[in-house]
Amino acid sequence: MRRLLLGAVLLILGCEGAATLPAPSQKTPAAVPTATIDVSDMMGAFPAATFFVVASDGVRAIALLNHYTRYTIPTSGEAQVTTSIDGKLFVVDDAPDGTRLRSFDMGSGGERGSRIERGRRLLATGIGHGAIASDPASGSLVVLFDSGGRRVAEAFDHVTLEPLGRRLDADCGDRLLVGGGRTAVACYERGVLRIAEGTSGGTTFTWDPALGPLVAAAMLPGGSALVGRGDGTLARLAAETRDGERFAAFREGGLVRDGLAVADKGTFVAALSTDDAKIGVSTVGGRAGVVHISLPRGEQPVGGIVALWPFAYWVSGRDARHVDLAQGFAETMSSMVATARVLPGAAGDR
Repeated sequence: MRRLLLGAVLLILGCEGAATLPAPSQKTPAAVPTATIDVSDMMGAFPAATFFVVASDGVRAIALLNHYTRYTIPTSGEAQVTTSIDGKLFVVDDAPDGTRLRSFDMGSGGERGSRIERGRRLLATGIGHGAIASDPASGSLVVLFDSGGRRVAEAFDHVTLEPLGRRLDADCGDRLLVGGGRTAVACYERGVLRIAEGTSGGTTFTWDPALGPLVAAAMLPGGSALVGRGDGTLARLAAETRDGERFAAFREGGLVRDGLAVADKGTFVAALSTDDAKIGVSTVGGRAGVVHISLPRGEQPVGGIVALWPFAYWVSGRDARHVDLAQGFAETMSSMVATARVLPGAAGDR
């Protein structure tokens, strides 16, 4: 009797498995999905999130909770990504006659819109992000173009990708920062930020934190900026002000290049290269809103860091990694040995 029952169960399972096989597709999708086992509902401890990595074969969406690659978006040449407050993923890359802007549903990888900016070149940053940003207030896409040596930041509608106008035109700029009605570019060698207030080419000013050459910069959604030099000395410019505040180096070590990121609306993350034996996380009295990650010398991020509370993400070698900013627990999410390039792009809450 037990054998008969077991046989019936196996027959039913076999039939159900055969009945749910997907039909072959005749169309190549823009984002190539990867079959996964979704354990999100089983984990419970953290909300779903995705680490977007810019690899040589495209933008890979790596799930936080199960570490599977959910989908891959093919790209061409220089590619950079950012995420928006309304669940969009923006991918900007090279086109034969200009720069291609695309928006995708962050959860599924389905393409929502596409536009070619002809005759324009995205500023190459070498970090998988840095020249594109989503405006925290509106969700609109802001792109930093290299225009004959000048830097031109222009906004695009977050749904249609139609141009919304120029935000900033500067004579220097290595990284784009957007928040609190401000659009800024960080000029690393000159050690300054060029900042435009307002979304329609408003008042422009230069902030010199008196640190010398910079290695990293970030901006909170409210408009406060944080910059740092190689020895770990930081300076912060509060929103709606033009006067900065300077912090001495936290400890011996150095600030990782592009090692500043925004974790939430009020928290910066600073990644330090140290002689420690293992990864550590700490906050420092007098530096409200800055969480420091101490990384051993062998854990050198390539392309800086990105963050989304409660995790910071980076690439070490060809490993996608993350660390819990509250507890200091770090692990490898994915090893991508088959690709020639791996850079951190963005983190999203889907």
